Amino acid sequence: GGNTFTFLASTSNYLRSFKIGCDATGNVYLACRITTIPVNQQSGLFRSTNGGTSWTDITPNNLNPLSSNSCTDFEFTASGNLNAMFGYRPAGNVVNHRYTTSPATVTPGTWLSAAGFRTSNAPAIRTEMAVSGNILYAVTINPAYNTDSCYKSIDGGATWTKQNTVVLPAGLGSGQGWYNISLAINPSNTSELISGGLDAYRSTNDGATWTRFTFWVTTAPY
Repeated sequence: GGNTFTFLASTSNYLRSFKIGCDATGNVYLACRITTIPVNQQSGLFRSTNGGTSWTDITPNNLNPLSSNSCTDFEFTASGNLNAMFGYRPAGNVVNHRYTTSPATVTPGTWLSAAGFRTSNAPAIRTEMAVSGNILYAVTINPAYNTDSCYKSIDGGATWTKQNTVVLPAGLGSGQGWYNISLAINPSNTSELISGGLDAYRSTNDGATWTRFTFWVTTAPY
């Protein structure tokens, strides 16, 4: 129950990771970004079926070449779909979404591509997600390190719809979205979201518009 922890030797080179989590059957997933200092660390999404003793690279092999293998987030839906986001400050400013209905057995070549996510090909450097049941939201960060778009899926990640038609507030990221951005859904009302980094913003209309409700930042970014 978390009273004691044991170091896993297999993770000694996993120093810069975005997320770790388990599926319903206990398999462990680790989202990593690339780094070379102080050790070489492979980027991507990894799965362990033996409690972290060993890991298999399950990073999709068909990501956009202008993106990167760095996995910035993953979420499991109520139906068991695994959704993953790739691309962290990539040279080509492209982010990728992939999903699978079989996370325990997915291989690099069997991921599915969704419809409707980032169809504009506008530059982006990171994506953050949140899930409630089979509803997912995702926010993308632009090269100025601010949140520029919010997307929603109601079918477990197979299709996405951009929610905002207006420019989002610059404070939704405060120029630090490459480093600190979060997203959460109200479990009692999936039309209500909270997102932010230095300050928090709330949306009550599925991410179409956002209103600031914390005031830590007085002059952006500090």
